Amino acid sequence: MHHFNDRRQHVAKPSLPFVKIPSFSGEGDPSIYLGWEAKVEKIFNVLEVQDDQKVKLASLEFLDYAMQWWHKSVMDIGLNKRSVVVSWEDLTIRIFLLVFLMIRICCK
Repeated sequence: MHHFNDRRQHVAKPSLPFVKIPSFSGEGDPSIYLGWEAKVEKIFNVLEVQDDQKVKLASLEFLDYAMQWWHKSVMDIGLNKRSVVVSWEDLTIRIFLLVFLMIRICCK
């Protein structure tokens, strides 16, 4: 009779260093936003963040005007009985338009 070893060998995943997503305050300068987006994209790529988690993680670091805007957007979506799920691509387009429009309105 042959006995098999039932112990499973655990293969440890390589651990990645703690990485903090940079904050974004919604300042009215497109170059600041584009820099933030590029940095966050790099982090997401390195950490292999799934698409359904990108918006959740990025929105945790919204400050000031960006946080107010995001909260209002989520509330508006909820009040209209629509899904709160927003894709990363949709979020980046919305923020860029928000920042661009802010410049157009305040700097006329």
